[in-house]
Amino acid sequence: MDDKAVSEHLVHEILCLIDALKAGVNEIGVNKSLFLKSTLFLVEFKQLSLGQCPANALLKILDDVTGLVRLTEQCCRRKSRVFQIYKSQEISQRIRDIMLDFTSHLDLCSEVENMDQIMELRNRVTRATFSPDPRNGELATALSDAISHEDDELQSKVVDDISRHLAASVSSLKEELLEDKRQLEVDGRVEELSELEKLVQLLDSAPSLESDSLALDDSFVSEDIPASYLCPITGQLMREPVLVEGGVTYEKSAIMEWINRGNTKCPVTNADLSSVNLVRNRSIENAIRQYLGRVNIDKLTRSIKKIKLERVHVEETLDTIKNLIGLGSCFKRHVVALDGLEPLVAILKSSAGDQRAKILQILLAIGESGDDCKIHIAEVGAVPVVLRILTKCHGDCPDAVSLLREISEVQQGKEVILAQPGSIIVIASAATVDSVEQKDHAMKLLENLCSNKSWVAIEAASTGVFDFLINNLHTGNEAVKLEMAEAIATKLEFNDASSAALVSTGILVPLVEMLKSESLDSKMAATRCIQKLSSTVTNRDAIGDAGAIPLIAGLATMAVRDLKVYALETLANLASTRECVPALATEENVPRLLEMVKDGDLQVQSSILKILHSLSRESKTVRLMVRQHAEVIRYLLDASSEHNSGPRRTSVLGVIVQLAADRDTRDAIQPSSSTVMSFVRLLDQAAATSTEDKELALGILSGITKNGSQARQVLAAGGAYGIIISCMQTGSPRMKEEAAAVLTRLTDSVLDANSEQELARLGVMRLLRDTLETGSERAREHACANLANLSKRTPSLTQEQSFFKRLLARLGLKQYRLCVVHPGKCNARASFCMVEAGVVPLLIGEIRGSNARNAERGMDALLTLVQDESFRIKGVDFLVKNNAIAAAVSLVGRSSSLTEKAMVLLERIFKCRKYRDDTYSRIAKSSLSTTMTSGSIGARKSAAKALMHLGMMAKGSTYTATGESATVN
Repeated sequence: MDDKAVSEHLVHEILCLIDALKAGVNEIGVNKSLFLKSTLFLVEFKQLSLGQCPANALLKILDDVTGLVRLTEQCCRRKSRVFQIYKSQEISQRIRDIMLDFTSHLDLCSEVENMDQIMELRNRVTRATFSPDPRNGELATALSDAISHEDDELQSKVVDDISRHLAASVSSLKEELLEDKRQLEVDGRVEELSELEKLVQLLDSAPSLESDSLALDDSFVSEDIPASYLCPITGQLMREPVLVEGGVTYEKSAIMEWINRGNTKCPVTNADLSSVNLVRNRSIENAIRQYLGRVNIDKLTRSIKKIKLERVHVEETLDTIKNLIGLGSCFKRHVVALDGLEPLVAILKSSAGDQRAKILQILLAIGESGDDCKIHIAEVGAVPVVLRILTKCHGDCPDAVSLLREISEVQQGKEVILAQPGSIIVIASAATVDSVEQKDHAMKLLENLCSNKSWVAIEAASTGVFDFLINNLHTGNEAVKLEMAEAIATKLEFNDASSAALVSTGILVPLVEMLKSESLDSKMAATRCIQKLSSTVTNRDAIGDAGAIPLIAGLATMAVRDLKVYALETLANLASTRECVPALATEENVPRLLEMVKDGDLQVQSSILKILHSLSRESKTVRLMVRQHAEVIRYLLDASSEHNSGPRRTSVLGVIVQLAADRDTRDAIQPSSSTVMSFVRLLDQAAATSTEDKELALGILSGITKNGSQARQVLAAGGAYGIIISCMQTGSPRMKEEAAAVLTRLTDSVLDANSEQELARLGVMRLLRDTLETGSERAREHACANLANLSKRTPSLTQEQSFFKRLLARLGLKQYRLCVVHPGKCNARASFCMVEAGVVPLLIGEIRGSNARNAERGMDALLTLVQDESFRIKGVDFLVKNNAIAAAVSLVGRSSSLTEKAMVLLERIFKCRKYRDDTYSRIAKSSLSTTMTSGSIGARKSAAKALMHLGMMAKGSTYTATGESATVN
């Protein structure tokens, strides 16, 4: 026979042996999953098309594999399950040795086809664990102890435990041992005969077979009960049979009651009971136990057969099964031995309500009885069914979660669960329900599944269960930590709530540790994670508190472009939170940022500008640092042109506006005329400029016009009035405020005839009145200031009327009506007359309001109506009619400046004789006197003059000239 023929013969022999082993697997009691796992690897080895390879290269390998399969079969071919348990640890060790030899043979396959598949098989065998069923190991130890110690009670207990574990009667187990003994005698295997004989003797000497609990439930006992098992007194099945004198057996409680009633004769024999000693009848007791066990096993067998045939109307049958498996593990295992799991799972698929809960509880109880039962439940397809139930229940099904947890306690069960698409998401959802018990089971289940499976932690995190992801970041090796961090950065999506939950769960501690790592990949992954988390505003304080800012600021200076980008983007997010600013606005960080402002990478530059914008808004120290870098300021002014747009321009404008708003830094902003007008062009409605940019541009104009006349003159010459007025009319609230501030600077100094005409044409007085009525406090403040500036120009713009027109005005002709204050005809539009514009009551309202700055600007405006001797009396008359005295008195004591302005107005009012009587002066006298003792020098001067007008101070008092104290009459 040539090599090829030999090879084919060996291949055929291997297949036959494997088929024989698979057919007899139900008779293997040591650990079915262990046996199946080892033979499965051999089957896979055969299926790798090795028959097509050169026979010489594989001849010895195939021969050795055949020997391995034979040895495996020999290890497990004993029929006696008790003997298999007794030898379980030895058999498991032999299987491990076989698999070790198997891997060494696979290593020899270096020049064959399908090499990748063979090596994958080798790796799987290497990773596999071959351990005996833990319960079998315990029973094997107990068997050894029972054989070596002649203790009836111990032997009875051990045999009873094995009987319950195997769900078999003692007689059937004895028969298996005797059959093995006969077979060994035929085979001549004397080395195992002595051990078998000891086991036979053990079972012979032990009277008990079933659990004590069997005797406690006789609800399923058939009517055909042996008479010797019934108590002669009660006629019921005995539970504690005892012997009395004469040899009759009774139920203990029944005969004790008989004797306690004073009876002295045996109820059956009527013989005298000379002694009341009761002796436990172990023989009958054990016989009853065996009887009950057989009856209940028979009942369970019939119930399993029934659910195999019928899948509906099985509620009573399920109740029976549930009650029976509660009697002991032997009944649970009997369900498995009868192939009862498969019909239970089949019914579970279409079940609901109580029926579903009942089946889940049955499966759970069976799973709790041993690892092999857990594996069987997984193998019959229970896992996908239970996962579908959890999906339909939106994760709220405690029994389903508990069952999956039991299955996950064994490796095979884990693999089945993990193989189901979406299983982790379903289980993680179950961990978020309100039930504390279910949540605990779901978390334990996920913990089992996460073992050496990092992707499980990632998938669980996608549903909001972050515990395992964070645990991996804490305890995993470098590769696992990197995988977790990269998943957070690239795979997981968070809303603000889930992002905040992740931070509150403790993600920042391991991420900060990764920032300190020597690995560049770890630094990168951690930075990306923190950048993503910093997008949620509520996380930023926590990131700062975790000590991440100095580390990330250091990474921002590294030469690795991507790392620099992520670090700067993170700092940009953090800088927008006030609490993080101190850690960023240091003498070390800010100069670094300023040096990088001109970086050619626009993404880097944009982040730096955003950081500087936020820092300069919150920190004067930062503004002063920027002020010292003139080249940076020039660059910012150049970059602020309208040709740039988007977030970068916003940040540029933001930095400039903060510098312009600070009196200590605005002098560093020296824009050219073209730059000033570029800010104006940003405000044009036709320009594609964001509202924020327009607000910032107006803020810059507001700041730079405070410095001096250059910027004001550029704006006036450039015809900026129209755009500024437009912003006050239709802009955002902040635009209106800033535009009003800019207009205040212009109306204060650079108005010429053309500018006045332009403002009149634009209806500035109507706009200022509207602002007083509806604007914000700051807008109203500048409206008051603008009115004061414009009102000063009203006398020069008032049209003097001829005698004839004045006469017509006195006759009541409306078109010739004169201004009630100014000497001539006024026009609110052209001459900026506050009286004609109707704003005086609104100014009085600002004076009486709570805002001191508005009140002061309002007083400035009112004082313009009494500033000139030519119309002072008319101005006083008009103000008194509008309750100006009470308004002025309300300002006394609020501030030194307000008090002083109030005194000036009161002095000018009381200078008019008709307002000196008590009708007008009464409410002011107390305030005037108080000011004389506590006011500023200027306020006391004006108060003294007012008191002289009222006759309360001697005329010609030196106080009015020197400001020294004087006596008030």
